[in-house]
Amino acid sequence: MNYIEELRNDKYCLHDSIVAKAEFVNHKLELTFSDGFWETNGHGKMVKQRNGCKIKLNFLIAEDDELNLSFYKETSKKRKALKISEFFTLVNKYGFRICREFRCGFSQQLVLEGNANNGKYILVTQEIVSIEYEFDDD
Repeated sequence: MNYIEELRNDKYCLHDSIVAKAEFVNHKLELTFSDGFWETNGHGKMVKQRNGCKIKLNFLIAEDDELNLSFYKETSKKRKALKISEFFTLVNKYGFRICREFRCGFSQQLVLEGNANNGKYILVTQEIVSIEYEFDDD
């Protein structure tokens, strides 16, 4: 099943999902999940976890993948900027469990905070035009 939405989403939630693979495909950031995202009741309550999940983030500025993303490692004392290639390596090796998801329609941002390999990380995406949700029909 496919569902495309702009950044204002009440239908799906990424909280408690695990990203197993991250890559750029045709200037879209693709996140493939080992533990799928959640379908909600439209008011934020998670009602069903989906299987075979993938999301694709479509950016306003498609020519420069790095321009659309920022990645940080966060400790109790500081936040350190990392390269996007380090995010891909981390996710593809250890997975990335999403603990918090923040969407801002005004600035077209999606911020994902999560854990990987005993560290806390933040992925900030900018200038998102739409998000494509893909999952298996049950």
